[in-house]
Amino acid sequence: MGPLWGLEVEGRVDTLQTLDVVCGAIIRGTVGVDIDRANRPDVVADATVLPFRGKIFDKVISIQSLEHLWQPPLKPVMTVISALVEFSRVIKKGGILELTSRGSPL
Repeated sequence: MGPLWGLEVEGRVDTLQTLDVVCGAIIRGTVGVDIDRANRPDVVADATVLPFRGKIFDKVISIQSLEHLWQPPLKPVMTVISALVEFSRVIKKGGILELTSRGSPL
């Protein structure tokens, strides 16, 4: 795992590190993570197993994406809980967690 995990993305080091989990194809000026390589995220990874050291991000956002983890054949409750545990692991103490969801039982 290269310099990205120390958090340098394509030669830039941001002062306020924001992680966008399940970023899709939308670019928000954050470190984007998505499991789908076709979306061209900064990092291809599963939301339940983020490849970053702990307490590295000032802010973690997941915009209308948790509902995508809430689908069979996955075990929806455990999958969402695993993702939330990962969000908590990588966010700094006092950091910001921004979640939005629509059309799901969350």
